[in-house]
Formats: sequence, structure tokens, C-alpha cells
Amino acid sequence: MPPVDELLERVRQGAPAAVDDLFAEHRGRLKKMVSLRIDPRVSARIDPSDVVQESMAEAASRLDQYLIDEPIPFYPWLRQIAWEKLIQLHRRHLGSQKRSTAREVTLPVRLTDESVASLSRIAVVEQDSPSEQVVREELCRRTTEALERLQPSWKELLVMRYLE
Repeated sequence: MPPVDELLERVRQGAPAAVDDLFAEHRGRLKKMVSLRIDPRVSARIDPSDVVQESMAEAASRLDQYLIDEPIPFYPWLRQIAWEKLIQLHRRHLGSQKRSTAREVTLPVRLTDESVASLSRIAVVEQDSPSEQVVREELCRRTTEALERLQPSWKELLVMRYLE
């Protein structure tokens, strides 16, 4: 797949397949982001792929304006659209009440057991011998415990860096 800048240039030149390639390049990464952040009560009703699809449709409708301004790099722009869709989805399905801005809270970083295990495996290098495997399992356990104690903002940084 060509670099994003090259795809954006092809889109500007009117190449029809370039838009599809541009979105295909980011679909998997965007799905990971949505999957990590969708509330379990909502994910029982709505698949993360649906959120990604709606985000991509919204992005496609706003792509011409993005190409004129290019306010930020493409993926953060696309991620922001998906984040807005996710917030709308949570509000619609979990209900929202009018409230003051003083009561606003950010969505917590929800690390699933699989996500914590993934971060732990990234932090601990795989070993081969049985004794090395025992040591690795202990390191994974300690890393998991350390991850669970992190402040939400630090968790968010790790999730964005290693899981998205």
C-alpha cells in the first residue's frame, strides 16, 4: 500500500480507487480503537465494525474539506470522527440526561483482559526454556498488576501507542 501522503495526492487528482485505498489503510487500526473504547453494554447491540463503517461514511462526506484545509494528519482526523460517532452512540444507547459541564467525565480507558495481556506480552520478551517461560509468566503478571495501577491518562497513552 502506498504511503498516506501519496494516497491523499491521488485522491486530490481524482483517482477513484485512491479513496478506497486510503480508508482501507486505516480500517483495521480504527476498528481496534473503537473495540477498545466501546462500552460493553453497547457492544452487545452494535458491532465495532458498524461504528467504523459510519465513521468512514462521515469521513468520505467531509474528505473534500479535509483536503483543502488538512488541519491535522489524516489518521488523527479520521480517529476524531470515529470518537465522535462513539460518543453519539453511547449517548443514544445508554441515555443522556441534561447535566452541567462540571459533571462531565471522560470515558475511562477500558482495558480488557486480552488488552492487558497484549500489553504485557509486548513488554516482556518471549523465552524458550521452561524456566524462562516461568520467569516470563511472572513478569507478565507483574506487568499486568502495574498496568492496572496506572492513572487513566497513562493507560490511554499506552493503549494508543501499542494497541491502536
